[in-house]
Amino acid sequence: MSSKAFRVLKCCGVALALSALALTSARSQQGPGKVDFRRDVQPLLRQYCIGCHGPSQQMNAFRLDRRRDAMRGGTLAMIAPGNSQASRLYLKLIGSQYGPQMPPTGALRPEQIAILKAWIDQGAEWPDEASGEEPSPPPYPKAAPIMKALRDGDKQAFKRLALQNPKAGNLRGPSGLFQS
Repeated sequence: MSSKAFRVLKCCGVALALSALALTSARSQQGPGKVDFRRDVQPLLRQYCIGCHGPSQQMNAFRLDRRRDAMRGGTLAMIAPGNSQASRLYLKLIGSQYGPQMPPTGALRPEQIAILKAWIDQGAEWPDEASGEEPSPPPYPKAAPIMKALRDGDKQAFKRLALQNPKAGNLRGPSGLFQS
C-alpha cells in the first residue's frame, strides 16, 4: 500500500471517528432515554388504563386521566415521582403483590413497562396542558384582600372585610359572577 493511500485511509478513519464522537455527544445531550409524557406515557395510559381508571369509571377510586388524582398519596403513593419502587402504579404493572396485575387484559410488554418505570424514576413530569384539569378562574378582586387577611392571620382585618362584602369569598372570576 502506498503512503498516499495510507494517508487517505487514515484521514477517512479520523473523520469517521469524529463523526461517531459527534453523534454520541449529540445523543448524550438529549438525555439518555428521556421519557416524554405526551409522546411516550399518555398514549399507554389512554390505551390500557383510562377505560377502567378514567372519567366514566374509576375502579378502586383511581383515575389516570387527571394528574391530581393520579399523583395522590396515601400509604403507598399511586405515582411517587422519582421512585417507581414506591409507586403503586408501577408495582401493579409488574406483579400481583398489591392485588391483581394490571391491566386485567394481560401484562404490558416489557418495553412499555420500562417506559412507565423510567418516566416515574425521571420525576413523573406531567405538563399542565396535559393534566386533564381545567384551570381555576382567577379570584374575584374584592376577595383577594379578604384571603390575604385570612392567610396573614389578621382576624380584625378579616372580619371587617368580610362584613363589608359577605359573599366575596364564594365568588370567582374577574367580575365575581361565578359561584363556587
